[in-house]
Amino acid sequence: VPFGESADFECHVTGAQPIQITWSKDGREIRTGGNFNITFVANTAHLRVLRVGKGDSGQYTCQASNEAGKDFCSAQLSVKEPPKFTKKPEALRFVRLGDTVQLECKITGTAEIKITWYKNDQALQMSNRLHMSFVESTAVLTILDASAEDAGDYICEAQNSAGTASCSTSLSVKEPPVFSKVPSPVDTLKGSDVILQCEIAGTPPFEVAWFKDRRQVRSSKKFKVTAKHSIASLHILSLESQDTGEYQCKAMNEVGSDTCTCPVKFKEPPRFTKKLSDTAIFVGEATALQAVVEGSPPISVVWLKDKGEVIRESENVQMWFMDNIATLEIASAEGADVGKYICQIKNDAGMRECSAFLQVLEPAVILEKTEPITVMAGNPFTLECKVGGTPELITKWYKDGRELRNDRKYQITFFNNISTLKVFSAEKVLFSYNSSALSYLDRLVPPSFSRKLKETNGVLGSSVLLECKVSGTSPMSVAWFQDGNEIVGGEKYEISFLDNICALKLNALDVTDTGPYTCVATNVAGSDECSAFLTVQGQWKTVTDPSTKYFFPLYIIHLISWWVFFVFWFVVFFFSGFSLALSLF
Repeated sequence: VPFGESADFECHVTGAQPIQITWSKDGREIRTGGNFNITFVANTAHLRVLRVGKGDSGQYTCQASNEAGKDFCSAQLSVKEPPKFTKKPEALRFVRLGDTVQLECKITGTAEIKITWYKNDQALQMSNRLHMSFVESTAVLTILDASAEDAGDYICEAQNSAGTASCSTSLSVKEPPVFSKVPSPVDTLKGSDVILQCEIAGTPPFEVAWFKDRRQVRSSKKFKVTAKHSIASLHILSLESQDTGEYQCKAMNEVGSDTCTCPVKFKEPPRFTKKLSDTAIFVGEATALQAVVEGSPPISVVWLKDKGEVIRESENVQMWFMDNIATLEIASAEGADVGKYICQIKNDAGMRECSAFLQVLEPAVILEKTEPITVMAGNPFTLECKVGGTPELITKWYKDGRELRNDRKYQITFFNNISTLKVFSAEKVLFSYNSSALSYLDRLVPPSFSRKLKETNGVLGSSVLLECKVSGTSPMSVAWFQDGNEIVGGEKYEISFLDNICALKLNALDVTDTGPYTCVATNVAGSDECSAFLTVQGQWKTVTDPSTKYFFPLYIIHLISWWVFFVFWFVVFFFSGFSLALSLF
């Protein structure tokens, strides 16, 4: 009998009266009233179930009895229950793109129940992506690899012989938010405005929230929070110390969330974690001066020497800054490389510098030796040699393998890299030192230059000293000449002759001082002379363009010659894009 309708049981009884009728269900007696109506008319027993329900199913028995005995008969009542959903899917379901989705509902009712799924009123069929099942009263629709096309309204319909029931749900397929662009770490100066901005991919709308050190940041006088379309921004006004820290942006929708972080801090001034160290090397050796630095990039590195002259790269000097290590490399050290080296580092937040001294060790060497001289017996004489090498230099004089010391006979001095031995009275012996020879004579000796004049360069407006050394029998007279014209001492020219040293000092040089100079020494035994050329060079001139200053020397050369000569002019390239042009005035 269908659920909710009435069910009637009737049987005819014969026998001697009186006959008593009793009805029971599954062994339990049924009485008239409620959902049951019992009658016995004209030997016909009747039971009516007024409105059958699920609990009315079972075996019904009618028992007839009198004084002679009893009899009974039974019949089965089956109630057909229509489908009923005891568990329905949620009304609106959000799922991720690409996820596997299951729509599930539980159904009660009399078998056999037929399940049909619909999407947007169209019946669904099994496929590679759609699976449908109905097991143990549970109907399941499985969608594999959900796509945007799977979004829509879904209906589950259950049907049996007793009726039909249905339930529905809406499915929305969305992409979770993903940050396609995140803000870069911020290093900035105090008081600056900072904007943190990120882009979000996925299915909008998004709910966006900003956090600083895990506490949510909301719009205020200090912070401006905005989110438009797929762009989320946080504007920090006038950055202060308390505003630095780690900021986090969180984006959410119905199917997921994503976060990104960005540190905000002040720019750190550069500092040295390892400073330059004093270094000593030998001539010709390679060396590298290195300092390790840290600080907010970008960091610029400049190398200076001594009084602040900027060092530039050359074939012998290379500089680089890599992995926070500043390096200056000298391929082959020479004497000119000696000095104080300064490494200067700088960024927007400040500047630091450190220094070290580079010493290039040169072995002691005799640069100029005394030429052989001849003196008269009893006369004084002087021997000297010029030496070089790394200070402190110690010089010693020997005679016949015996070291000489300062006493009444000898005076030894060392000044300005020149070692001098003065003998107050010559004796008749051979004196030798460093291939220099002394000959003893008892006659007059003409002058002879043991140290001659050298080619010299002077700077316009400055002073220059010309020196030579002469030996011979005293007394001697000394005269100086320029281009054959004798020079007279005065404010312009200072002439001296002391300890056999002939000196000419020229003051306030000008271009007319350029030329050959001759020193003539004379005594009663004869004369000797030596000459050298003096070149007066120009001072530095400043060449300026709108962005850079370079310094180039202006050379003014006075040419004097008694023979035919040629002048060649040329262009020398100093830097990429710049050149020096030489012009004849």
